[in-house]
Amino acid sequence: MSALDEALDSIVSGKIDSLQTIYKELRIPVYGLALSILQNKSWAEEIMQETFVRVYEKASNYRHGTNPKAWIISIARNLSYELLRSNIPQRSSFERGISLFKQ
Repeated sequence: MSALDEALDSIVSGKIDSLQTIYKELRIPVYGLALSILQNKSWAEEIMQETFVRVYEKASNYRHGTNPKAWIISIARNLSYELLRSNIPQRSSFERGISLFKQ
């Protein structure tokens, strides 16, 4: 069992200090991934923080025997894409209808 596996087990057992072990090991890769997707330092920092909050909240969902680093990185990736999607301006159906009518 890896140190990350043990830390996730400890979090499930209520030992919040174990999150520090995970943070120390993965903060740079998580931040780097978020920055490469978002191209914005403050958003990348926000995603990094939210990733570790989610790891704490969802540690019981981690499946043993899989790669804990990949699980955590996938959380960061998904959060990054969610943030991108939420910041894309959405045109209303009315505006889309007008643009179709003008054609």
